[in-house]
Amino acid sequence: MTTTILGIVAIVAYLAETGLIVRQFYQNNSPRTPYLAWLGLLAHFAYIALNFYHDNAFNVGFFTTGSLIAMVVTLLLLLTALNKPVTQLGLVLFPLTALM
Repeated sequence: MTTTILGIVAIVAYLAETGLIVRQFYQNNSPRTPYLAWLGLLAHFAYIALNFYHDNAFNVGFFTTGSLIAMVVTLLLLLTALNKPVTQLGLVLFPLTALM
């Protein structure tokens, strides 16, 4: 039950951040800090931490590994967004990460 709630929180946070980026793009506002994406990343990390090690063995299935890779790429984007204005890349990355 906990992993389901964490997964839903991560998905909603990623998609909400995508919506905010789209709104920012159409209104020509200055770049903002993607707080919801950070929340999604933390929920995603907690989900993977609970789901990756299962029954005294590592769960290296296709979707678990894909989700781990998507989380790492999102982390790299968010760390880069601290210094450079690359949040627009979240338009593509955040929905894909939510899908995984």
